[in-house]
Amino acid sequence: MSGATDRPAGLPRRLGPYVIEGYIGQGAASSMLRGRLAQGGASFAIKVLRLAASDHDQVEELRQRFARESLAVQRLSHRGIVRFVGAGEDDGVAWVAMELASGHDLAR
Repeated sequence: MSGATDRPAGLPRRLGPYVIEGYIGQGAASSMLRGRLAQGGASFAIKVLRLAASDHDQVEELRQRFARESLAVQRLSHRGIVRFVGAGEDDGVAWVAMELASGHDLAR
C-alpha cells in the first residue's frame, strides 16, 4: 500500500503503541491507517472502527463483531495473508494492527 495521506481529523495521534502517520483508505465500517511503532520505528497498517454511534446496542454489536474478526485474523497464517500484530481499543476507537503490505489499491 502506498501514498498514505494526512491523518484524518478526529482520530487520535496514537493507538496503543502506534503513532498514526497517515490515512490509507476507507471501507464500509472502518478505515485503514498507517502507523509506526513509537519504539522501534517499524510501520504497520491499522484498521480502525469508530465506536461513536449514539445507540448503545449498535455500539456493542459493532464492538463484538470487530472483536470476532480480530480473533479470526489472529488464527490465520498463510504467506498470502498479512500477519496480525496486535489489537486494542483506545478512546472509543477499536483497532487491529497488521503487517503493512506494499503494492497499490484494487482500483488500479
